Amino acid sequence: GLYTEKIYFAEAIYRWHTTKNLSLGLGVDYRFEKASKLDSRALEILGQNATKYSGASLSLQLDFSTHKIIDINHQRGIKLELGATLSPKPLNSTSSTLYQVDASVNVYVPLWRGALLASDIYAGYQSSNTPWLTYYNIGSEQRMRGYYSSRYIGPSLLGAQLELRQRVWEGLVVAAWGGTAATFESKTKASWHNFMPEYGVGIRWYTNASQALRIDLGFGRHGHNFVVGFSEPF
Repeated sequence: GLYTEKIYFAEAIYRWHTTKNLSLGLGVDYRFEKASKLDSRALEILGQNATKYSGASLSLQLDFSTHKIIDINHQRGIKLELGATLSPKPLNSTSSTLYQVDASVNVYVPLWRGALLASDIYAGYQSSNTPWLTYYNIGSEQRMRGYYSSRYIGPSLLGAQLELRQRVWEGLVVAAWGGTAATFESKTKASWHNFMPEYGVGIRWYTNASQALRIDLGFGRHGHNFVVGFSEPF
């Protein structure tokens, strides 16, 4: 059923560039989430205490990148990101220590004149005692744009998307993409039946080589979603 979710999130990261292509980041964050207007059946299953979460976390992130932006819609290279987050028991509102690991790979390949093929593969895993309010979700401004946020959630996430971007005139770029993702319980294996399809089209207007106004229309299994952004999704 429908419910209202409020999220307050603050984060600070200090990053070292250890080599030309490698960087290490240390971060701290604080999150507060609250769900309201849940129906009686949901409250019976989840319990009243499960509608709020607050906690502080420590994070470690390792980034490797050969990615270069040469011109409008002209990029090449690879980006690899690995992250780990720990929320010790004294720093969160649950009775457990929580952890999370994430990984993503982005590859950018120039094709014919003005064309770019960009790919995004990502995965995440949360500890089994993670509150449902902080689960991964399918649907955001960057990934699975054919779904609205929090419709499908789970403590494990696996997905990929492929996007073709074509520069047609000066700063004007059009795009088409397709992708799939699944959330599932940490103790179970992902089944092909869990994966949700999505595809869409979009238009961008670049003010310089790295900044753009983005309008996307995405389609999912049960509907569509309209996204406005101020950068490329990945």
